[in-house]
Amino acid sequence: MTSPARKITDPGLSINGRMEAGSEFLAKHIVTGVADDSLALEFSILDSEGPVRDSLEYRPHRYVRARGMMHLLAFTIMVRVIFYRYTVGFFLGKERWLLGPKRMSLFFDRAHLIGHTVRNGVTTSAALDGIYAVPTRLATPATRGERRVHFWLDQPDGQAVRNRLRITYHQIRAELNRLAEAGKKKIDFLVLACGSAQASVEATAHFLRDHPEVEVYLHLVDLSESSLRRAARLAQIRGIDHLVTIHRKNLKTYVAGQHGATWDLIEMVGFLDYRAEDSLIEICAQVKRLLRPGALFVGAHINPSPWAYVVRWVINWPLLIRRPPEQFKQLLIRSGFTQAEIDLVIEPHQIHTVSLCRRLDDRLPRL
Repeated sequence: MTSPARKITDPGLSINGRMEAGSEFLAKHIVTGVADDSLALEFSILDSEGPVRDSLEYRPHRYVRARGMMHLLAFTIMVRVIFYRYTVGFFLGKERWLLGPKRMSLFFDRAHLIGHTVRNGVTTSAALDGIYAVPTRLATPATRGERRVHFWLDQPDGQAVRNRLRITYHQIRAELNRLAEAGKKKIDFLVLACGSAQASVEATAHFLRDHPEVEVYLHLVDLSESSLRRAARLAQIRGIDHLVTIHRKNLKTYVAGQHGATWDLIEMVGFLDYRAEDSLIEICAQVKRLLRPGALFVGAHINPSPWAYVVRWVINWPLLIRRPPEQFKQLLIRSGFTQAEIDLVIEPHQIHTVSLCRRLDDRLPRL
């Protein structure tokens, strides 16, 4: 069978230039512009060596002292959202009903564009890009609005999600290095529910800078056209768009259609936070089926957190299913991974768990 990374793809663009669902095409063929720019282009915490990229954040102390005030604001917002839902929001559709008013609080989303983007772009790559950019774009907040948004996006849950990004990036870099040291010259790398794909694009670009003799065929799968355009734009700016294939497809449909295809590395970080147990088990079982012996699956899950109430109402991130690390591990085992195949990396706040699942067989020792 043809390797999944070397399949010749159709540009798959409609006449009006939009990506059709079900299409796949090389990132260099996508016509992007400033409308597809993301904060990752200029303010990625992964784009340079040093503490911003390599050091995990752990600054909970001022938030512990302010926790009562934070919960009071979250309660006030919750009451306003519930009132909105059963008055105006009742007539505006499911999404607006869930999110609440577009302009909620002077302390967050009305204070600065990043706050507005995060609150109203919940679960999207644009919102995550805003949270990721706090240490760079808002490193020295100059206005009152920037200071307010910095406060809310720098709280422990925000620090933790950036820690998850850093851990994912470093695990991908380490695995690409391991494969190169083992003599691999062509690496097949799949990212499911990729969003704007910061970790995978940055890790691949930095790896290829150090190993120009290796080819990494990076495949990005998502249903969101805006996210995929941001990913393509980032790949173009980082100079790896000729190696990146974009798939605008439903994750389950894409995985189910990979008959006999195998990959050296698979990443899926964030998607499992929204899946019920049966769905999580089914997806991870399919992922294991796609791994070559010795290949690595980098996943993640969000844990219970004392800041969950603030995240739910102020940051406005609903629908998260928080599970303790041991429960997540048991679900991975039920999906077909063995105890010996699973490592869990828990960031300092213990809010996000990154899972490293390496498919083993009788011929391969654990790496």
